Amino acid sequence: MSYTLNNFAQSGAHAADAPKVWTYKTADGAATVAGADYFLNAHRELNVNDVLLLVTDTGTTAALTTAIVVTSSSSGVTIA
Repeated sequence: MSYTLNNFAQSGAHAADAPKVWTYKTADGAATVAGADYFLNAHRELNVNDVLLLVTDTGTTAALTTAIVVTSSSSGVTIA
């Protein structure tokens, strides 16, 4: 699969200089979601240091992973 906009949402309010917190749920595995440019279509929303709460549910067991946006531009999005 790939990134799905309908599964991506900002969580709560944030201060101007504080990172945003985002939630995302997918049937993709954690390694796929952590791959380079998985979130490329969200580069306009994501800023460096934003926090991602990633729920991956491949059908056997759901898992929660946290990540931080390392780079975000039209040419690439990297999380760690």
